Amino acid sequence: MKKFFIFFWYSSLFLSTVLVAQNVESLGLQNLHLTTLKVGEGRVAVGTHGNGVYWRMLGETNDSTWHAINVKGVNVKTVYPHKSGPIGWALGIGAEPNQEHPDYILCSYLGADSVRNMGYGIDTNQTPAIVKIDGFPDPTVCGETFAIGGRKLYRRYFNDSTWETIYPLSVEGDFASLKAREESAFVYAGGGEGFAGMLLIRSSDTGNNWEVLSPMCRVTDLDFWGTTNHKIFVTDNMVIKSSLDNGTNWKSVFSNDSLYIKNIAFSRDGKKVVATANSRFYDLPRSYLLVTTDDGESWITEQLPIYDILVGLDFDYDDYPLVAAISEGVFRIKSPVVGTDDNSLSELPNRFLLKQNFPNPFNPETTIRYSIPSGSTSNETGKKVLLSVYDVMGRKISTLVNEVQSSGEYEVKFSGENLPSGIYFVYLQSEENFKSIKMLLIK
Repeated sequence: MKKFFIFFWYSSLFLSTVLVAQNVESLGLQNLHLTTLKVGEGRVAVGTHGNGVYWRMLGETNDSTWHAINVKGVNVKTVYPHKSGPIGWALGIGAEPNQEHPDYILCSYLGADSVRNMGYGIDTNQTPAIVKIDGFPDPTVCGETFAIGGRKLYRRYFNDSTWETIYPLSVEGDFASLKAREESAFVYAGGGEGFAGMLLIRSSDTGNNWEVLSPMCRVTDLDFWGTTNHKIFVTDNMVIKSSLDNGTNWKSVFSNDSLYIKNIAFSRDGKKVVATANSRFYDLPRSYLLVTTDDGESWITEQLPIYDILVGLDFDYDDYPLVAAISEGVFRIKSPVVGTDDNSLSELPNRFLLKQNFPNPFNPETTIRYSIPSGSTSNETGKKVLLSVYDVMGRKISTLVNEVQSSGEYEVKFSGENLPSGIYFVYLQSEENFKSIKMLLIK
């Protein structure tokens, strides 16, 4: 009778706001004790407790299988797929050491089964485990930039051989969250510090100098959006707080003592914020998405058909959320609640952006999408835009666009029908900006 009463009270609490997800696609990895999930370099990577690390390609490719990296017996706390070297990629793995595997950070180059120990310099006395790693594009192999664990924030910059402590906490502190965005030099880290248990710090110069922000809460997860003036969202167990003025002022934008908030993230276009949450009742392990498209003024709570604890959240390249649950595996959420609506498509983009081609790898055709922002330009009718494709030898393969274009979102088809398999580079250039991506043709 008691369980029935809890269920009735809990259900009625969300009756006015909950929408049952209509399109939740399972991507597999059931019964593996998942611990974390992250997207990067056209791939999604997933860590487990004791069952290895897995990755697979994103998009409509012929390779939709999960590839295993054999780090059996390791409690993986975080994964980080990232660019590594001029044309390669690597998967960083943050772990909790044990007698069999005493390493804090491991690296798999190109997703290979063999891994390298990259944990030199980690303070074994003050870091029980590496709980987050993130960073910037790096010309070296296995070039993770930032790592947090326990009372230490570390940096291993480009060609360094060991990790350097760049922000230590007191005996009462611990780091829990970390975020770096490749398109800028900003890094945020959060957790708890001191008697009040509050911590959020920010660097605008890749970690050389730090400033303290004051959201007045413990920061269990965070994300930010913008160029120099940021929108910032942080979580603290049952609360979401935000600052829309670069961290000067903060307010609580979501609070519910029946939900435990797990992760939070901006969509790739920056137009919505999604958080994952679980019921706080252990006999009702229900999972939810919390979605806002108006900077936290209003939220839609979407109940997911996943009866498990959520442990990971990120967006794929179509801006659909990917979530990981401990036992149920990985899911792609395609509910209308979190999709891009017609109104948002009509808005002008606010930044110069070259998106990853889709599909990637491709054969023989792929779509390249990019955005031209509004703003000052030498030509009042638009910006001169040049979009070109080169091979790995630096030879121009094709000029796809060479014209003045107004602010908006564009897409161009590219065919590799008459080209050999291999890596190709796409370069997007305007009067003020330059972006590049790499794509892989497989025949």
